[in-house]
Amino acid sequence: MNKKRFWMYIGISFGLTWGLGAAAYAMGVRYEDMAMQFVFMLFMFAPLAAMLLTRLWTKEGFRGMEPAIGFAGKKKYYVLAVFIPVLYIEAGWGLLWLWHPEAFSAKQMTVVLPAACLVSALVFSTAAFGEEAGWRGYMYPKLEKKFGDVGACLIGGTVWAVWHFPMIAQGHTFGLDYPGAPYLGFLVFIPYCIGVGSIQWYLTKKSGSVWPATFLHAVNNAYISGSFLMTAATDAGGVLDNGNRLAEMTVLMLPSMLVGVVCMMGMRKKKES
Repeated sequence: MNKKRFWMYIGISFGLTWGLGAAAYAMGVRYEDMAMQFVFMLFMFAPLAAMLLTRLWTKEGFRGMEPAIGFAGKKKYYVLAVFIPVLYIEAGWGLLWLWHPEAFSAKQMTVVLPAACLVSALVFSTAAFGEEAGWRGYMYPKLEKKFGDVGACLIGGTVWAVWHFPMIAQGHTFGLDYPGAPYLGFLVFIPYCIGVGSIQWYLTKKSGSVWPATFLHAVNNAYISGSFLMTAATDAGGVLDNGNRLAEMTVLMLPSMLVGVVCMMGMRKKKES
């Protein structure tokens, strides 16, 4: 692994994202403002920009990146990328239903929500590609050369989580109405990113393209965001709006973490064999 290129990529990714976030915050833009949501959307293109700038400035060039950013590999991994997040998030909602059955509408959660989120994910795919081209298309391959697949997932997932910290600090994902906010949210988000990042890296390795990871990322984000809106619309006021959001989000994330562990172990066994 070329350390200069790796750290330049990290510096640019974090610099663009955290710098833009700090500038917006200094101008009085806050999480609840629509302008900050637009800023968060711009964040997603920072890894792509960092990858391109690193390749340019270090004279790494652009040869060899075509398979990663093109549509390649078996089509089944593209199908899996769409349905895996639906399955693990529905599993998470199943666990939450056992906790708060009054906050759910069965039709909304099993019919309306999946259909709406799969459609909206198409819109988010472009922004998700901005992240995946950088993380799974550039950073993870470099980490794999030095630390193997499991090391790439553990280190890469942690870096990816830390990159999100400014958003978590403003209430993204967990809110701020829990003890130890936002630091406890930081700790929960790390294993979540390791888990989801492992699934995305598995799909990237299997397909030879970041597009399956991109589709998974888009569906995952659209599904969780849609879930917030859907449960908030129920008569009970909705789970995730009752002061236990950190605990409930942790439960919602557990299935994705478990699937991530399975993917990591699968890559490890294949390498050992």
